[in-house]
Amino acid sequence: MKQFRIVISILAIIFSQGVFSHDENKTPSNWDGSSINLGGILNTGNTDSSSLTGALKLLYSKDRWTNTFNLDGQYGRDDGETNAQMYSIENKTQYSLNSITTMNNFVYLDTDTTVNSFSSYDFTSTLTAGYGRDWIKNDKHTLSTSVAPGYNQSSVQNSNTITDSWAAVGSINYAWIFSSSTKLSEDTKFSFFETYWQTTSTSSISNKLNSKLSLLLSYSITYYSKIPEGTDFTDKMNTITNISLAYAL
Repeated sequence: MKQFRIVISILAIIFSQGVFSHDENKTPSNWDGSSINLGGILNTGNTDSSSLTGALKLLYSKDRWTNTFNLDGQYGRDDGETNAQMYSIENKTQYSLNSITTMNNFVYLDTDTTVNSFSSYDFTSTLTAGYGRDWIKNDKHTLSTSVAPGYNQSSVQNSNTITDSWAAVGSINYAWIFSSSTKLSEDTKFSFFETYWQTTSTSSISNKLNSKLSLLLSYSITYYSKIPEGTDFTDKMNTITNISLAYAL
């Protein structure tokens, strides 16, 4: 009940308008979109706990080039024992094929590595090169899709063996900016490998508190089509609820 009251209070802040001032005349920068996040999460599935989460996003755009670097981490302890320990590193370099900003075609190279001590797959690393398109890109809505073939390495928990596999990755990303301060996002990623597939869907809502600080509430679901033998973690679906503050760099 206490956690429910906290979430309701945060939602009230998110949907309230005009509580804090906003900087509408900010000078555009090549680094717009970069941020640091710090918050707390509630886990269900293989890990039932409360813990801390942090994230760093560095986004740089110049002419037709865009590079996005993401570093995410999660750590938790319960009764003196570590019960959550995960970090992921992703870097995506993207090149626009045309100068039409409202409907852009692009190619990209993406590397994505995750280490999670409390997952049936405790190590995954995927390299992909593919094509994407911005179907909608205006002041209120953005919608983009991408698809890419690639190469994957993974390791099953309690195993010292690295397995090589082909990979096919697709994504759908949607954002709705329904006020000058509030944005709703839905990001879905599908990853297919030789022996299993997984999908991750993340819903989030953010509210600007001022020109630098934002409040973020997100809910993420990850589903694995197959759980390998020999692992201690047998849930196919895991969720992460994240409440954090984001500081724009």
